[in-house]
Amino acid sequence: MPVLVLPLMAPAVLAAPWQTGTMDPEDPTYLAYQLDPENESILIVDCYHFLGSPGIWVLANKAWEQTTSYAPEVEPEFAVDGIEIVAPKFHYYDYQGREGIFAGPLSELEAFSSLYSAIFYAEQSITISYFDKRATFSAEGAAEAITSVEEACGFEATAQY
Repeated sequence: MPVLVLPLMAPAVLAAPWQTGTMDPEDPTYLAYQLDPENESILIVDCYHFLGSPGIWVLANKAWEQTTSYAPEVEPEFAVDGIEIVAPKFHYYDYQGREGIFAGPLSELEAFSSLYSAIFYAEQSITISYFDKRATFSAEGAAEAITSVEEACGFEATAQY
């Protein structure tokens, strides 16, 4: 799994539209991301060029604790534009010292596809909750940012997922 580094943005009153970026131009990972300005959680849709498939990350604004025994899987609850979406199981990862959860198409293809498409076609908001965490992300610019990631990675996930 590639390690991604995102600049931690200063919280804003309103969330900016989705952003795009590239990590490690030598071995690129393309990403589209959105910040929840209230709690600084980050929702990421990425594509590691070598694998050519997408992933969905949620980064909490919480340090990874080496002494904590994290659950092997977490079943987050997603709602897109107020409609609950069946999500795949996510796995915990130490994301550059930050607590993160990740799912990809190998997690559970049908559930992953449903969630990926829902995020892509979101019109208003995307909310996620798991355990004691809750975040809300704007949908503004999600389709354009994710399309940019798909094109940079050389695939069209929205046709597949």
